[in-house]
Amino acid sequence: MERREPKPKQVTVTVDGETLCLPARTTGAHLRAAAGLSTECDLYLERPGLAADQLLSDADSIELVDGMMFFSTPRTILMGQVQHRRAPK
Repeated sequence: MERREPKPKQVTVTVDGETLCLPARTTGAHLRAAAGLSTECDLYLERPGLAADQLLSDADSIELVDGMMFFSTPRTILMGQVQHRRAPK
């Protein structure tokens, strides 16, 4: 009988208000891609209370937990110009 690898545990997280179901172990790059975010924005893990939110790089390895919340911001803010957060399709 062939041995199957167990499926990675899936968790539900929120990025910019959008709910995503992802493997519990992932990277900043995978999280960004799953949310459809442009590389021109920064991605943060929202921390509760007064704790500082955590900036994530694409290379960061992340252990996701159900209910985690993330948000993005433009990497560069230019006065009078709006930068889109979503990657072009």
